[in-house]
Amino acid sequence: MSFTQLLRWVSIFFLMIGLFSLIISLPLSFFQTKQFLNRAHVTNGVIEDYTFYQKRNSKGQTYRSMYAVIRYIDFNNRTNVFEASMSDTIQIGKTIEIIYTVEPNKKNEARLNDFFSIWGNIIIRSVLGIVFTGVGAVLTYVAWFRNP
Repeated sequence: MSFTQLLRWVSIFFLMIGLFSLIISLPLSFFQTKQFLNRAHVTNGVIEDYTFYQKRNSKGQTYRSMYAVIRYIDFNNRTNVFEASMSDTIQIGKTIEIIYTVEPNKKNEARLNDFFSIWGNIIIRSVLGIVFTGVGAVLTYVAWFRNP
């Protein structure tokens, strides 16, 4: 396989991943978030504790992620607990605003009521989609039109 052929395949791969993210994955995430927001209730939660999760990357290095354990009472007067990653320092006893949904026969879904907790997934998918599509477009131009 020549370099030009390899470059053509790589350009197609990047373009397909980027377009998939922008055309399918991004709108799907957007509508799921909008549905969540349409059904959601806002309340205050209290940080009760924090927990650590230990993960290992592909190089075998171990790292720890810290999550706040947050308790809140829903509109049915039931106590619920969920874990959330927080950028701020976790202060036990601190009251924070959360947003949650109550679905029959399902566990409540809850998030911190801040911009990144609600829209962060869409922002990340958008940036990745734009980057992959841009790289794919440049590689496609170079592989198909500059190297015939």
